Amino acid sequence: MKGTFIHFGWRKVPFMDVGRDRLCAVPPITERRSQAAFPPVLPHPRAVRFTSPARLRHAMLNIFARASVSRVTDPIGAWLLARGLTPNVVTVVGTAGAVASALWFIPRGQLFLGCALVTFFVLLDLIDGAMARAQGPTKFGAVLDATCDRIADGALFAALTWYAFSEGNRWTAAAGFICLVASQVISYVKARAEASGLSADGGLAERAERFIVALVGAGVQGLGVPHLMDISLWLLAVMTVATVLQRVLAVAKSAREAA
Repeated sequence: MKGTFIHFGWRKVPFMDVGRDRLCAVPPITERRSQAAFPPVLPHPRAVRFTSPARLRHAMLNIFARASVSRVTDPIGAWLLARGLTPNVVTVVGTAGAVASALWFIPRGQLFLGCALVTFFVLLDLIDGAMARAQGPTKFGAVLDATCDRIADGALFAALTWYAFSEGNRWTAAAGFICLVASQVISYVKARAEASGLSADGGLAERAERFIVALVGAGVQGLGVPHLMDISLWLLAVMTVATVLQRVLAVAKSAREAA
């Protein structure tokens, strides 16, 4: 099996990428085995490399969190599959709902309702992932999922920027525009690096962090807390630009190691 191994004491647990940018753990080995039982292998281009304890802890937290979420989403995904739906249909429906909610409600000033609906539709991404794992991931499904993610990202930050401009808040609109551009570049750097067989994982503001900061800031401001969207967008602007730099540096390091 190609992939990255993580040591748990004397155990060696393999990890592998299963498509749709989701990482899953192969069930741990429960018996002691010699190192000879695990011959060295070349990592898959999409395999995650852990080069520091901090990245290892971050990845382990993600894995344990996803395992907890999977206990909820997997039965829902299986139920939808049994009724003839496909992961691609759920992906498209979730993206269409997120885009429509963001562009209709947020520019009209209905921040809380818009952010709540966007959150609901974005969470469908967890369901289509569970369906893909149950049905078996496809290359087209992975591309469609990544494409729809970029569309939803763009719609959210475009809506927030639009709202800021309509309120005459040009500085916050500028922050939203930075977030819009930088979030697309973050994903492009990773995709282009992986296409070249390099690694560009991690960063300060990955997709989940971007959505949490933006939706919480705008949504809570919609409940009457002033200036919270301004603060969250400027914070996110700094974080996304830093993440672009982090990923470019990660690609440069990966290229040096591959040379």
